[in-house]
Amino acid sequence: MLRVKLYKGGVLKLPARVRRELNLKEGDELVVIVEGGALKLLPVGSVDPVDVYSSELGGVDEERVLEEGLRDARRAGLRAPP
Repeated sequence: MLRVKLYKGGVLKLPARVRRELNLKEGDELVVIVEGGALKLLPVGSVDPVDVYSSELGGVDEERVLEEGLRDARRAGLRAPP
């Protein structure tokens, strides 16, 4: 287990060892998931939103929700990882 410090403005510094292990470079984006009082940081592209949220959606049409989310992301200027 490693400890990290939260700096002014919400900046979180990841130790070099973690960055190397995950092959993270400056400017890489991470997905933030808050679950059960815990914080998870996952590299963009390593997360399937349907897998992450499917159990929470219940009777919701997951395909429609995913398409709406993708459309919103495109409008916000985000793009899918290669």
